[in-house]
Amino acid sequence: MAYGKPHLRGTELATMMLLWRHEKMSRRELQQALATGGKPVASGTIQKCLARLASKGYVVHDRSRMPHTFQATIPIEGYVIEQVSVLLNDEASDAVIAFLKRLLQYQKRSGR
Repeated sequence: MAYGKPHLRGTELATMMLLWRHEKMSRRELQQALATGGKPVASGTIQKCLARLASKGYVVHDRSRMPHTFQATIPIEGYVIEQVSVLLNDEASDAVIAFLKRLLQYQKRSGR
C-alpha cells in the first residue's frame, strides 16, 4: 500500500503525530498541543503547516461545522511502511535491514 507522499519533518511530523493519535483536531487544538515549554506556536505557523500537509495529501480539512477540523488521510502504519520501504531501497539497505533485525530482537527481549 504505497501512498507516494513526501517525507515529513519538524512541525509537519509533530502535527501528523497528533492527528494520528486524536483522529480529528481543530487548528486551535493543534496549536495548543504543539506549544512546548509554555511557548505558544503562532497561529500563522499552524495554518501554513496545515496548508502544506493538505497540499501534500496528508490531511483533509472538514469545513462542515465549527470549529473546522483536520484529519489524517493515511494511517500512521502506512506512513511508517512507506518510509521504511524508501530506506530499504537506498544504497544503505543492508545496514537498515541489520538495524531493523536488532530492533526486533530488542523488542522481543524487552517484552514490547
